[in-house]
Amino acid sequence: MGGLDVLTEKKGRSVNAFALNANSISLLGQPGITTSPMIISDSGITPFNQAPSSADMDSRIASLNGETKAESGMFADLYSEKLMKSLWNNKLLLDTISGTPTTVAFPTSSLGRQLSVVAKMIDSRAVRSCDADVFFVQIHGCK
Repeated sequence: MGGLDVLTEKKGRSVNAFALNANSISLLGQPGITTSPMIISDSGITPFNQAPSSADMDSRIASLNGETKAESGMFADLYSEKLMKSLWNNKLLLDTISGTPTTVAFPTSSLGRQLSVVAKMIDSRAVRSCDADVFFVQIHGCK
């Protein structure tokens, strides 16, 4: 059992895992115990559907993937649930950290940009109703 699993299952904490610019196996926990890690760009959160084909696209997506019926099927339910949760998380993170300034001047390097996003995410824990976050950042060495 990994650290995320222990914090979630044994300590009852609400823990999120984030990877900057890449996925990391180090953030994976046991299925059903911890949530899947979210991958965030070091340039921040990208809004979903930046050029919708109709003005009411978000409400159409919500209507199509909202409450399901018994005949919807297990896979349709799972797909709709994951899609709506992903869209909700995207909007929450976008609204929470997009305009959040940091009090520290981070370098303009890749690592500096990653750490700036990490600082904003840490600052937004209360809004996200989260007890703890785990972050994966990386720098690339010489080739």
